[in-house]
Amino acid sequence: MTDELDRMYSEFGDDEDRRKGRIPLISEMAGTGEMLQAVPKAMTESAGATAKGLVQGTLGLPADIIGLVTGLMNMATVDPEGKGNLQQFAEGYNAVPFTSEKIGEFLESLGWKYEGETKDFELLGEVVSPGTALELGIRKLITKVNP
Repeated sequence: MTDELDRMYSEFGDDEDRRKGRIPLISEMAGTGEMLQAVPKAMTESAGATAKGLVQGTLGLPADIIGLVTGLMNMATVDPEGKGNLQQFAEGYNAVPFTSEKIGEFLESLGWKYEGETKDFELLGEVVSPGTALELGIRKLITKVNP
């Protein structure tokens, strides 16, 4: 225990603290005030990115389902141009407006944009929105079956 206190005094305290028996505050050990202020900002950005993902996934779900069905039906048709099933699926899916991807682009144009590590929280919000996991699974299955 004494070794730990000596280390804390040497890093965060001074001789006066040692003489008076004061233990350094946790805030002093955590770092500068700037670091402590960055934590709430990061939490706010993470929550905002998650909310954006939820909005994007929830509002885009009906169009995503329609896009999946359209893409699958497009794959089932005759391919006279020899484009391949994956290209036919993409053409059918991309023809549908208001998919979650297009809603995400619209939200970003309004200024609701996140970059870097907070982008992961946006994906988390989109994936946990109702039904999006099913849609992502179907899309991955189609791309694996038709490389």
